Amino acid sequence: SKRESSVSYQELKDLKKANVLHIDVRERWEIERDGKIPASINIPLNELVEALQMNPADFKEQYNQKMPAKSDHVVFSCFAGTRSRQALSFAASLGFSR
Repeated sequence: SKRESSVSYQELKDLKKANVLHIDVRERWEIERDGKIPASINIPLNELVEALQMNPADFKEQYNQKMPAKSDHVVFSCFAGTRSRQALSFAASLGFSR
């Protein structure tokens, strides 16, 4: 479906098992302070639009992860939900499904 949705931490853990790509759009200092969510890729919100348009080889070099394909199911998270909603609309505008 094309509607925006929020997920709880437990739902996120269940989604992780379902081969969903999780992008954490918090700043790096927040992750150092609060901890990394296992198996997530950290792409701070201000880098996201550029990151999602990178050459896959550059993306892998920069983020040490395979670049998401437009068909991948991508979940964004942040601290309070505001940035992840922005991230979702950025990704949707670039043609990523949600």
